[in-house]
Amino acid sequence: MLAVAYDPAVSWKRETDGKEYGEIDAAIAVTQMMLQAADLGLGTTYVGMFEPEKLLAAFPEMAGTRPIALLPLGYPAEGAHPARLHTERRPVEELVKYL
Repeated sequence: MLAVAYDPAVSWKRETDGKEYGEIDAAIAVTQMMLQAADLGLGTTYVGMFEPEKLLAAFPEMAGTRPIALLPLGYPAEGAHPARLHTERRPVEELVKYL
């Protein structure tokens, strides 16, 4: 299990309005980790449903960070497949507006 977090004390903030980019940067890193895991033949999934406070209490090494995701890693069971929502798609016209 990988726990992914960022440190708000050092993450980049947009100068014009102070927008915090730590979560965005960490999510980009998670994407790369997932792609690398797949390349190595490992299965994983992005888990966002967890209680950050409990994670931080269990792992004091993470103090001062903001956890965003858990990535379980392992070899997929034979016959494993993604849930149906991974293949259902909304029409692009509902998601994209051309300007």
